[in-house]
Amino acid sequence: MDVRKALEKRRAIKRFDAALELSDSELQQLLEPVLLTPTSYNLQHYRFIVARERALKAKLCEASYNQLQVRDCSAVVVIVSKLNAHEDAGKIYGHLPEEITAKLVSMTQSFYGKSPQLQRDEAMRSGSLAAMTLMLVASEMDLETCPMIGYNEPKVIELLNIPENCAVVMMICVGK
Repeated sequence: MDVRKALEKRRAIKRFDAALELSDSELQQLLEPVLLTPTSYNLQHYRFIVARERALKAKLCEASYNQLQVRDCSAVVVIVSKLNAHEDAGKIYGHLPEEITAKLVSMTQSFYGKSPQLQRDEAMRSGSLAAMTLMLVASEMDLETCPMIGYNEPKVIELLNIPENCAVVMMICVGK
C-alpha cells in the first residue's frame, strides 16, 4: 500500500451505501492489522466494538444526533481504550522470565498507577493511533470511513455496555 495515496484519498464520508454489508472475513481483514498499532509498554489499551446490525446502528444514529452516516454505513467501529491497562501488565508480560516480568510490572505501575490523567491521556493516544491505522487499512481495502466524536457519549456507553474502566475514543463509520 502507498501510504501517501491512502492519506490523499481518505475523506470523512457522510453518505454510505446502506445496502452494503461487510462480511465477517472483510471485518477480520480490516481489524487484524490494526492490532499491530503500537502502544506504550505494549499494553494494547484499545478495544473495538463493532455494530453491524441495523437496529443497533439506528440507536447509535439517534445517539449521534441523527447523523445518517451512522445508520447507513456497513459497520460502526467504536474504539474504546482501557484506562487501567497498566493493571494488565502481569498478564501481558507473564510469558517472560519472572525477573523481567516483575521489573516491567513495577515500571508500568509506577508510571501510570498514581496518575488518572496520564492513564486517560495514554488511553486516548493509543486509541487514536489505532483509529488512524483502521482508516488507512480501510482505504487500502477500498472502503470509506468517517471518524466521529459527535455523539452523546453516555448514551453510546449505555447502548454498548462499555465498562467504567474504558473511555470512548471515537466512532468510525465504515462502508462504501
